[in-house]
Order: sequence, then structure tokens, then C-alpha cells
Amino acid sequence: MSNPKLTLATDRNQLEQVIINAKDALQNAEEKEITLSAYQDDQNTFITIEDTGSGIPEEVQKRIFIPFFTTKPTGSGIGLSLSKQIVNLLGGSIKVTTQKQIGTKFYLVF
Repeated sequence: MSNPKLTLATDRNQLEQVIINAKDALQNAEEKEITLSAYQDDQNTFITIEDTGSGIPEEVQKRIFIPFFTTKPTGSGIGLSLSKQIVNLLGGSIKVTTQKQIGTKFYLVF
């Protein structure tokens, strides 16, 4: 059920930065699509950021939030670590699931 009055009291600019970081994962993807969804229950607000990228290899998943870790030749390794810090500072948590050649979902819970 859609709720057009879904609200989240947070720093909009910082949350936008987390969402903008998602587009970097699609640099080399054939099909470039990011889907955002959100819902609330009695206690939390949930935001899902889903991409159509190639997924994250299992051996890499454990390290994606470590500062300066990157798999990109020109990457700095700060995108996902910064996103995690921002979400934590905003009082939330971030989790990830991924499937090879299907894409990745990031779950933000506030």
C-alpha cells in the first residue's frame, strides 16, 4: 500500500549523497537503472536502493564498507564507506544483498 505522506526527519543533502553514490556502481553496466522505494512501519522508515549492475562478488562483499577499499581502477574507495558513515550519523543502519548479473540492493533503516 502506497503512503504519499511518508516522511523522514533527516538531513536531506546527506541522504541525497548516499543515493547519488549508488549511480557509481552502474558505470560499466549495460542496463543502467536504479530503483528507490520506501515505506514505514510503527517504528522505522525503510529505504531500498536497488540497481541493475553486475552484483558484488562474494569475496568483495565483506570489504565494501572499508574506507579506501575499491575494485575500480580509478576509484578512491570512499563512496560506500562514506555512505555507511552518513547513514549511521543520521541514526540509521545500512545492509546489502546482491546477486551476480542481477544487481544489488542496499537497505537503509532509520
